[in-house]
Amino acid sequence: MTKRSMTLSVALALGISGTATLAHATAIFDGFVESVSEICTEQPSTSCAFAVKNFLDADGDGFIVYDEVLAARDDARNSMKSQESKLDPQARGIVAVALLVTQDSQLPGVFSNFDTNGDSRLDEGELFADFTLDDRPFGDVMADPNGVDWQGFTSRFGQAGMLIWGLLPAEYRQ
Repeated sequence: MTKRSMTLSVALALGISGTATLAHATAIFDGFVESVSEICTEQPSTSCAFAVKNFLDADGDGFIVYDEVLAARDDARNSMKSQESKLDPQARGIVAVALLVTQDSQLPGVFSNFDTNGDSRLDEGELFADFTLDDRPFGDVMADPNGVDWQGFTSRFGQAGMLIWGLLPAEYRQ
């Protein structure tokens, strides 16, 4: 898995964690994928986190609520088919697991695991609590053994976190 596809797949997983028409949802999510790909691979990881948070924060109030995550998840589901060809098999697997764990039965628990202060909304700090955000691109942060608490991040996804953990390249599981 390339650093670029790993960066994109983790950003997508975070971005997936009001249903629109299929065409509208696809256009919105495809635009997000295109912009976040460049931001997360070339700009500081703080910019990547800001872009992902802003995508999820549909009403622009600075926080992500459960309904916004549901809407983003629905857009991602509708759009994923057009994006699959851009991701390698391992990255597709991570996104597929992210979509799996954001099914209605799993999503409340996943959301609660990210909502560390219990206020029923996520801020950028809660969403990226397991990542060391700095001036390096997101991919460099992820490749740094000290840049991500992968066990902490995957544990937020409950039992499905083990699937995510298993899909990570070996060097990320150190």
